[in-house]
Amino acid sequence: MGLLVVVDGDEHGVARRRQQLAQKLKDSKLEPIAPSDPVAIVVPTWHIETWIAWLCGHRPVDEQTRYKEDDEAGCVVGRKIERGEYSPQRAVDAWTPPAADEEAHAPSLTEARREVRRLGV
Repeated sequence: MGLLVVVDGDEHGVARRRQQLAQKLKDSKLEPIAPSDPVAIVVPTWHIETWIAWLCGHRPVDEQTRYKEDDEAGCVVGRKIERGEYSPQRAVDAWTPPAADEEAHAPSLTEARREVRRLGV
């Protein structure tokens, strides 16, 4: 049994979201997550749409752009997601193998792959 924690990175990114989670645990007087704990912390950055775009083959992507239909820079991806051209299912189907340049464009996805291995996935 394990726990998968998922929270969008937004403008904060992976490290800051991990720090926030650690602080919430501390404030709640709960034990910190130990390296041996079966807990994976996954932080899609800027948000999950970045990963969906990347995994569906959209190039380039970056983790500073909001890929939402209402955002000028990311509206193309946002529209494709809204129309179903890019979808969570398609992204899941493309999960492996990772693209060679993934870490340069979607480092939070590369980090997430390492994290989910903690759960034996």
